[in-house]
Amino acid sequence: MFKKSHKYIPKDPDFEGFKKELESLNTIEFSESLIERISVSGDLSGTPFYHWRWKEEYIAEIVIWPKNTGQIKIIVNLATQYNVPITIRGGGTAYFGSSVPTMGDVVLDLKTLNNFKLNKSKNILTAQAGVNLGKLVEYLEKYDLEISSIPSSALSATIGGWLNTKGSIGIGSLKYNNFSKHILELKVISPSEGLKQLKSREEFNEFIGTYGIFGILIEVTFKLSKKVPKLPLMYGFREFTNLIDFIEKLKEKKEIYYISFFDRNYFKKLNGIVNFEYYCLFVVENENIREDIH
Repeated sequence: MFKKSHKYIPKDPDFEGFKKELESLNTIEFSESLIERISVSGDLSGTPFYHWRWKEEYIAEIVIWPKNTGQIKIIVNLATQYNVPITIRGGGTAYFGSSVPTMGDVVLDLKTLNNFKLNKSKNILTAQAGVNLGKLVEYLEKYDLEISSIPSSALSATIGGWLNTKGSIGIGSLKYNNFSKHILELKVISPSEGLKQLKSREEFNEFIGTYGIFGILIEVTFKLSKKVPKLPLMYGFREFTNLIDFIEKLKEKKEIYYISFFDRNYFKKLNGIVNFEYYCLFVVENENIREDIH
């Protein structure tokens, strides 16, 4: 049923030897179930056709759910020993097929690494790569804290998946700047260097957005921001030029938290019934400038 492309598979990968080693350990959870393998072989896509095209072409050999850093070290060492490729997976919310196992890989699903620790006195949080951003946002609300920037898919995305797919600009970036500027430390595991701590801005920039090619991100420590009251507003424009003129005015404001633009074609395709006439701009501002923006 499924086509398997061997174009990029490394020379002589020993999947059977790799699986036998995992079975002998009897501590690391993994599956060869076709349903499990299909479900992790590609992230969310804009259209079902392209999503299925990837899954039809590239299916994972094994899915693994590591529970801690020690298990990831073991998996990486075994994969190196048996020449088995690894694909890293987070929340699976990207639109470009980020976790496609193009080499018939082992997919390492990191959502099981979901612990975090808050330093309340310093407003610093340390989170494992599989922590769900939506749950993290909800937790921080109790302490009037917020993450400087989150993706639009935060309800399902993981912090590790976001950073691995070049995540740094998102909701909140207009106010708090690039998320990477708030990072204090990354912990990464690679076959050549084992567990490594990255602490410099240069190292962060080199690693973020590399999709797990240069190592497996397992933990991130970053600064939080004090939560501020926000006011969501929706503006409608009949002419596109008017919308652009308004955005130019908004650029002068320092307290804009988020801007999102929707055109009339998007709304039409979204509901398929209503022929919406306007270009829409969704703006979130700090409440203390609500009078100034109008």
